[in-house]
Amino acid sequence: MCKITAKQWKKFLVWISAYVNVIVFALVGAYFMLKEEDEDVKRTVKYAFITYVAFVACSAVLNMYSYLGNAFDWDYNSWVYDVYAALVLLNNIGRIVVFAIFACIALFKKEDCCRCDSSAEDVLDEKKEEDAAVEESTQEESQE
Repeated sequence: MCKITAKQWKKFLVWISAYVNVIVFALVGAYFMLKEEDEDVKRTVKYAFITYVAFVACSAVLNMYSYLGNAFDWDYNSWVYDVYAALVLLNNIGRIVVFAIFACIALFKKEDCCRCDSSAEDVLDEKKEEDAAVEESTQEESQE
């Protein structure tokens, strides 16, 4: 079983802060965008921001629908208000579910556990050695 890495905790923190509050997300997201060197964490901040904006846009459309209802003096007992209440409920539940799923994916994704034991530097060193061997053999053939 893999341990949860610091990178996974950072991505989890981004998703949770995006759900909790816009001010918290602004602080956490800005910190990770400025100070973090890992592009994967920065990409997570961008995805969380896009997801947050999508839910804010849905809420804005629902608010316009509500203001339209107030302008035409729709009653709270009418079917129009029931539709509005159901859509607001679906938006709120969807927001909870989407952010919870993305937070769990960020925390439990096993991309770091499945890496090979050799690092990228080892692979580059092996490639350089192979290239040097090929060069030597071509030089020997050209001299003959």
